[in-house]
Amino acid sequence: MSKAFDKLVSIMERLRAPNGCPWDRKQDLDTLRPYLLEETYELLEAMEKKDWELIKEELGDLLLQIVFISQIAKEQGKFTVDDVAEIIANKLVHRHPHVFGREKRDTPEQVESSWEELKRKEGKSPYPKKERGIPALLYAYRASKKASKLGFDWPDPQGAFEKVVEELEELKESYKKGEGRLRLEEEIGDLLFACANLSRLLKINPEEALRRGVDKFVDRFLEMVKPFKGPEEFKKLSLEEMDELWEGVKEGELKRLLKEKALSYSPQGFKLASGATSNYYVDCRKVLYTQRGCFLASSWLLNVAKELKADSLICPAYGGIPMVIGASLLGFLDGYLLKPAIIRKEKKDHGLGGNILGSLEKDDKVLAVDDVITTGGSVKKAVDAAKELGCHVVGVACLVDRREKGGELDGLKVVSLTTLKNLIS
Repeated sequence: MSKAFDKLVSIMERLRAPNGCPWDRKQDLDTLRPYLLEETYELLEAMEKKDWELIKEELGDLLLQIVFISQIAKEQGKFTVDDVAEIIANKLVHRHPHVFGREKRDTPEQVESSWEELKRKEGKSPYPKKERGIPALLYAYRASKKASKLGFDWPDPQGAFEKVVEELEELKESYKKGEGRLRLEEEIGDLLFACANLSRLLKINPEEALRRGVDKFVDRFLEMVKPFKGPEEFKKLSLEEMDELWEGVKEGELKRLLKEKALSYSPQGFKLASGATSNYYVDCRKVLYTQRGCFLASSWLLNVAKELKADSLICPAYGGIPMVIGASLLGFLDGYLLKPAIIRKEKKDHGLGGNILGSLEKDDKVLAVDDVITTGGSVKKAVDAAKELGCHVVGVACLVDRREKGGELDGLKVVSLTTLKNLIS
């Protein structure tokens, strides 16, 4: 072992000695379990942030737990930390015959198959087993994964999607019938297991997905209650008022993303499409062409479309495409149908020009969309094209309105998430 590692082992021996630390001497396998889990999750959080200094620190905290448990085992005559290192070293050599032996494995799939075969030869069961030391979602994921390796699985995620719907319907039916708590618990368990199975088929770890989902909820909720003096004041709001605040928080997330990723500054200035020069350049595509940014922008646009009672969305190509398509998809899932269309009147060598891509019809209520409005020229041309088809244009929506005076555009109401002035303030 290295000097640093030997030093750590020596310190732990001293802490556990008769004249050592009372707290450390009191610990056993049961009391250390929560600390082991806590340090593991803190390491996972550091890894998610890609913060290498924090990763180094959290690895040290996790290593401490391993050394701590090994010291307890040594005191009871079971094994030492050297035995722990030795057994994993031998296992790695044994399970990598293509590296330390003469066997050949060219792909990760071949290596995984070989690994499973070696585990079976070691006496490890290939069947799912009951596990109590891991979170339930991870347990569900691992159990279904083992069953899948034995052929008990759907050929694609579609069957798993249908199973989730089936389990949800069974839960709803049990609730309607007034069935007891144990029955409802069973149905919820079936539903959660079906969701974990679907996650596996989509190659998503359900534990991490749920953690991110809860993190997002907590961040939004804390932002939502920030203006209030305390919980009692917040609780006085109606559910409708709370929903309105919640949507406002989501808009705030998108504004922060735009400020962080889309806004650039140069003392030399940027030449804009209009021919003007500005010290600030807003490239919303850096946000819209990401999963999170596209979802937030699409959600915002769907709400605008609902407020203006639009049934179609048009954009002059490029910047607005992700949120126009995204809003139409989210609307479809929400039961609010929106037809997406792209209109680009001027000819362009590098893309759609002089065409309408979509299925606009006469009397459609159209909302014109762009990511950034500088002069509004391209939006005006799209609006004119829609009017030529006999559509009714109900307004214009953009993420950033960078016009100094703002106001209507060609007589149409402009709804913007934010303005350049607000972004740089």
